Parts: sequence; C-alpha cells; structure tokens
Amino acid sequence: MSTKVTTTGVTLKTLPSVSGNNSHSGENRVRPKNEPTAVKIFVTPTESQQFNHIGVQLLQLIRNGNTKQALEVLGQNADLSFCDKAGWSAMHHAACSGFVDLIIQLIKKGASVDALDYSNETPLHKASRKGHAEAVIVLVTFGAGISAVNSNGETALELAVKAAQTTVVETLCMFGVEVLLQDWSWSMIDENELSKKQKKMIELLLKQHSRNSGYTQKLIQFEIVHLKARENKCLEKLGVEVIGNDDVEDEKVIGNDGMDCDSFFLYCGKMTSEYSDVTNSLKDNHEIVSDIYECRLWCNKRKTLRLSVRLNTVLASNENLVIMSPAEKIGRIDCIDKFTEHKNQSKHHSVAYVTISVKTTSVAFYFGKRIEPEKFSIGSEAVTLKPKGEPEAEISIPKGSFESEGQMSLQIVDTKEVNEEEEEDKSGDLLTTNIVDISMTDGQQPKEEIGIKIPIHNKLSEDDAVVILATSCEAPCSVDDWEVMEAEMDESGKAAIFRIRHFSIYAGSSKEKVKIDLPGVVDALERSINRQRKIEFIFLTKWVNADTSLLVIEGTAARKSDSRIKYWARQGYNEKSLKRSKESRVKNGQRFMFTFMGNLVEVSREESFALIFQNNRDNFRMFSLCLDDPNKPITGEVKISIENEVELTIPLKKSGLFSCCSAQRVKKITNIEHTSLQTISYDVIKPKEPVPPKPEPNPPKPEPKRLSDQTLNKLGLVKYKATSTRQRT
Repeated sequence: MSTKVTTTGVTLKTLPSVSGNNSHSGENRVRPKNEPTAVKIFVTPTESQQFNHIGVQLLQLIRNGNTKQALEVLGQNADLSFCDKAGWSAMHHAACSGFVDLIIQLIKKGASVDALDYSNETPLHKASRKGHAEAVIVLVTFGAGISAVNSNGETALELAVKAAQTTVVETLCMFGVEVLLQDWSWSMIDENELSKKQKKMIELLLKQHSRNSGYTQKLIQFEIVHLKARENKCLEKLGVEVIGNDDVEDEKVIGNDGMDCDSFFLYCGKMTSEYSDVTNSLKDNHEIVSDIYECRLWCNKRKTLRLSVRLNTVLASNENLVIMSPAEKIGRIDCIDKFTEHKNQSKHHSVAYVTISVKTTSVAFYFGKRIEPEKFSIGSEAVTLKPKGEPEAEISIPKGSFESEGQMSLQIVDTKEVNEEEEEDKSGDLLTTNIVDISMTDGQQPKEEIGIKIPIHNKLSEDDAVVILATSCEAPCSVDDWEVMEAEMDESGKAAIFRIRHFSIYAGSSKEKVKIDLPGVVDALERSINRQRKIEFIFLTKWVNADTSLLVIEGTAARKSDSRIKYWARQGYNEKSLKRSKESRVKNGQRFMFTFMGNLVEVSREESFALIFQNNRDNFRMFSLCLDDPNKPITGEVKISIENEVELTIPLKKSGLFSCCSAQRVKKITNIEHTSLQTISYDVIKPKEPVPPKPEPNPPKPEPKRLSDQTLNKLGLVKYKATSTRQRT
C-alpha cells in the first residue's frame, strides 16, 4: 500500500511502469480545464523505498532547463519513476523541452520511451506538439510507438498538425505514420488564402496518404539506427550494410557534457520507383536496376557514408553501373561483387560498395546501368579486333582499309531475353547470334572487305544454315529496312563468318526461320535493338468481406503469366476472376498509369496509380477496393495508359526596342502525355457460402429388455395385464 508524503511545497508520486501498455492508474482521470499544469510535484514511494530526493531534484532541474546539472544528477542513480501532479516523468519533461542528449541518457538509464501521463500521452506526444523533430527521431529510434493515442484519441501526428509543426509532420511521415484523411475535417479554403506552412502541411499529408498501401505491402521499408562512427550495421530487410567510416579522427570525441560526439542517427529507407519522383531524372541511355534509396543523418559530424547495397542484377561486360540522384554529385561506386545463388545460375545478384556524400541532411539515390560501346583506334595497319562484349567474335581489318586514322565504335546487343520470350515456339530460336553494331565515329566506311566472325549461341538443325540480316538504318522499323546476306560456318560449326564493305548492324538467324517468318525475325531484331519486351497485364481479384476486396495487376511476359497466376492463386486470389490485356511492347523504365472507373474504387479514392516496368523484378501493384454505390453490382473498369515525355517548342513574345528585327525566340518544355492502351472490365467473385453438413440421424433407441414371468416371480413381482374392463391394482 502506497502512502502519500507531503513536504514543504513539494509533493511527489511514483509513476507506474506502463511501457507497452495503454492502461495505468490515472487513465480515467479527467483534468479540469482551469487546472494548472505541474505546479507542484508529488511522490508516493513504495513501502520498501525511502523518499528519493535525487529523483525530485532531477525533475526540477529538467523543468527549469538546467540540462548540465540534470545530467550530473542522473549519474547519481536518480529514481526515474517519479512523476509530477500531471503524471509527467523526467522523460516527458525532457521530450517536451527537446533535450536530445538528456533523452538519450535517460534511455540508457532505463527510462521508458512509452511512459504515459494522466492524459495518456507519451513523451512522443509532448515532443511532437512542441515541434522538437530531433527529440521525435531519438524516441522513435529507441522504440517509441508512433500510433499511440492520448485520452482524446489523438496521435502524435494529429498534435503536430494542430500545432502547425511542419518539420515534425514530415519526420513522422518518414517513419511511416498512417494518414487517414477521413478522420480529418477539411475546409474548402481558397488556396490563395493558405500560408506556405499550411500548403506544405497539406502536401505532406496527401503524399503520405498515397503511400499508405506501399507501407502495407512492404513496397516502402525503412530502418532507423543509432551508430558510432566506425560501427558496421547490417540493415537486413533493406539489403544494405553500413560500413564504418574512416574520415573521422581515431581518438574518441567527448563533448563538454561528457557524451560521445562521434555517434549519429541514421534513417535508411527503400521504396519502389512508383512511390518516388526521383526517377524523373533518369537519362535516355540509362536503365534503372534498383529501388529508390534515401538516407538521412542527424547529429552527424562526417562528410561521407559508406554502404554496401545488394542489387538483383548482374552486369554484362559492356554495361556500367552508375549511381544517380537529382543532386549532381551524390557519390561514387567503389567496387562491385557478383554472386550466383543457384546451380543453374538463374538467380544471381551483385553487391555494390558505394561512398555517399552526406554534406546535406537528406540524400536520395538509385542505381542504373549504362550501355557503352567499345572503342578501338584504327590506323593504316592490319588488325584483328576481339570485343570484350563477345570474346569469341573477331573483326579482321586489312591494311589500308581507311583513308585516315579514326576510332571505331562497336556495340554488342544481347538477344537472349528476346529469344526467351519466343521459347514456346518449338521450332527453335528466332535469332542465333547476338547483334553487332559497328560504326566509325568520323563516319568513314572501309575501302577493303572486312571479315567478321560471330559466335552462334543457339544450335541449328543439321539441314539448316545461318544467314546474316543487315541494315544501314539507325532506327530500322520495317522488313524493307533489312537485307539478308549469306554466311558460312567455321570448322567447329559454332560461329558464322561473313564479309562486309559497309559498317552497319548485323545479326545471325536460321535460314529456315527467315524463309518461313521473316517479319517475326525482324520484329525480334528491332525489339532487341530498342531493348523492348512483350508483356501482358493480368488482373485477379480476391474477396475479403462485404466492404473490401483486393485487386492485383501485374505486367509479365506471356511465357511467365501462367506461373504468376498460380502464385497469386496460392495467395488466395480467385483464378476464375482472371482477365488479361493484349500484349504490349515496352522499354525498361516505361511508366504505366491505371485509372479506376466503374462501381469499384480504390479505398483512398485516388483515381490513377503508376507502375514502372523494370526487367529485373516482378512488376505488380495491389489495390484495396470498395463499392462506390452499394446498390450497384460489384464490377469495375481499369484504363491502362502509357505515359510519355514529349518535348514542345513554344514561341516567346518579342519585346524590346528592336523586337521587330530580332529573330523569333522559342522555349523548349517537356510535357507529359498519356496514350490509352486498353480498358479492362473485371469483377469480384463472392465465394459460395459452405453448405452446412446434414445432421446425422439419431441412432435407434434399444428396445427395453423384457423379463420373463418366471424371473418376475423370483423377484417377488406380479405382472398384470391391463384390460378395458379392469384396472391395475
């Protein structure tokens, strides 16, 4: 039994341990409106605990802002269970004042980051209301719950919004707080009447609301950690490892308050490209091969951050990995390791070691690959070239083939993926070699015949032969742009040999294939050159309940669609609801837009959603659906569109004294256009209710055993026969 102890002007109560529990001794207490906050301090020591004056002193020092003395008192084993009249602990006061160093030391001493006061508020509520973003970061790093609600049902985010603390709102959104717009009352105010802070707040909330599904489906993930300068840390769910930096002094840095100054807080997040605008900076000759990464640092004294990042791709010899960002100079790639995880080498990945510049608080980046042609210096002497991109290939240039010295550009284009798209055709691959693109940078053409040898990667039948298709068009687009040339097989039968007098684009194919299906062969060549893939979209739905259904849309190659349908069926999606789109030819990085129409709408009430196609991943999006009108059927439509950037030239108005004589000035802008591909109708199939099993018939009751007259007589019983004239006695 606790006893109330009163001293002169100071009364204290112990704070119950409530970490991870929303119930506490003061949860039913309603504070009067006019009640002052924490004027006196109360304590109730336990029977075995004497009054702890150090704990009282600690609370007073924190309330008065004397952090240096508070840290000294904290080192004297102060009792952290004390709270004031409002139920505020030392952690509540430190968070409310934004004393980051003190919060860290309190946590090290065992103070709870989820302690509740008598209004059910945690330290995170206090820090959020007052706008102390760094205090919020520290609390969340050490496990504070961002979804906790006070006695009024308010989260830390709601308190920050009401107090117009924009930085805290942005920080909580970064930590994945759920924004439910239906819980807010939005006033239809003219945008011109809003302040910059209000506009920023609304922008943050709407953006976070659109990302709710990303957090649910784990398409957006993050980790936040507290590290020392040379500490290595594996962020497993992100596929990232932090490597201890060497750009800080070897000696341990100690601050005036006795704290380590070489530690820092790191937020590392990863999201698919659909939830980020960063990929808008992608260049034409680059292909994205990773998710979007974001790093933020606080309490940081370093200039760089070293990371190792796992990538689900392996580069070809003519491909270079690049790190890209909206910032001009984000960092560098130190080295790349390649790994194979499966015996048939179907699963492989790379690990990129990078050094990131962290001079600013936040950096966002992603990885892409750039295809670069090989360069060869050509003189007057004879030379045989062996490209790295095709080691078994040879290009024999005789003496005096060119009028002057120059540089030859050679690019090898892999045809494996295009052949795999056509592997359902049992007659063999469309292309038997890779594509060779040869040119001189100064436009020269050879005066002598050039011998070329290209390895054959796909076997031919015994009665078949290889032919070469050639084109001099930079962007071939029809059968008429290609010429069929004869070729010979080398002695091993593993390479095609032919001679040319004009540098151009060349590739080998089966003679029989060209004879039967020349348009198909040309189509495969053009898809390889343009790095296009043939995909279709599959639609599957899943009934959840009368109010909610799920829809998954995935873009996949036709040869993979059956296996992907079976995968989604194992996740509970109904195969009978399957819908397919027509095939489309797309480039890596192509952006699609899905627009919802009909009676089924996405629960966020957004109309359009993006999907960016990437070759090295499964390309799908999942949607939670609800009925727009409960009285209408459970059907909906999705319009699929392709998003393209179009460069427009706009004439500018002439101005100035001599404008009549000046040339017309123009301005080039990039505009986004959407081309509709197809509209798919789909429905949600409600599962049949299971028929209750028929009740088993009751087993027949056994006939009672009748005793004989002789037995009855032995028992001293008399058997009477009832008749209509005489009653039983």
